[in-house]
Amino acid sequence: MAIASGITPRRDLDFGFSTDMPRHWAQGDAFKSRLLDAFSLQVPIGERLAMRSVQAFASGITDATLADAVRAFMAQEGQHSLQHRQFNDGLAAQGVAVHRLARWGQRQADGVFGLLPRHWCLALMAGVEHLNAVFGRALLRNSLDFSGEDSRALALHVWHGAEEWEHRAVCFEVLRTQTRTRRLTRVAMYAVAALLFPSQLTLTQIYLLRVDGLSWWGIAGLFKRHWRWLWGRDGFFRQQMRAQRAYLRGDFHPSQQADDATFRRWEQAMAEHGDPLRALSELHTV
Repeated sequence: MAIASGITPRRDLDFGFSTDMPRHWAQGDAFKSRLLDAFSLQVPIGERLAMRSVQAFASGITDATLADAVRAFMAQEGQHSLQHRQFNDGLAAQGVAVHRLARWGQRQADGVFGLLPRHWCLALMAGVEHLNAVFGRALLRNSLDFSGEDSRALALHVWHGAEEWEHRAVCFEVLRTQTRTRRLTRVAMYAVAALLFPSQLTLTQIYLLRVDGLSWWGIAGLFKRHWRWLWGRDGFFRQQMRAQRAYLRGDFHPSQQADDATFRRWEQAMAEHGDPLRALSELHTV
């Protein structure tokens, strides 16, 4: 299975972030806003780990197409880390312990990467990249659910999600071609990723809601009110499950999952304007 082409590094983006970012920017909804804020707090460490895992095997790549894809992947991941750090500075201004959380996460990551073999680390991050890509595609498809008067934060997450979808096959392809990792190891590491990704997201979201001053009962009420939106028939998380389960197949490859119209519309807008805020606006124009 050949790697998908068309990975485009997008630099010099300006989201207009400042320390006066609205606290609940997603339709004034604390739950939805803090869900994506929680994701943003995990991005800088996660992207560094993805780059570290791929870089460990980059010197052995002889296929020119894959080598180019890896370079584009590195450029995109570096931009994600940079832009989310700038956004997270706004969260720090709201009283979020951004730097303390970053130090704690880095210690945990260093411990895991110091313990596991390199190809296991790559398998773990290939699983994380798949989850990120599926999450990003769901965000593209459901971006109107998060839209509000201030579009800066949503434009950041939609841009990031689109690029995760765009380079969805790179980490997996490096794992497939540069290691002898068996399916059992790949699936086991994916199971770890599939456990860590939602649990860390939820725990961080709860912490952010506590920073907002909500009681434990208030937070429980928010989760109850949003349960159908998350897990209902077309729920935000439920609609991701089929694509997530596909990773378990023995013949799986990320490039088997085709681009959809929403992604292509966003990609075309970015190619024309190079402005993620304008691309988001055009995504919402029917």
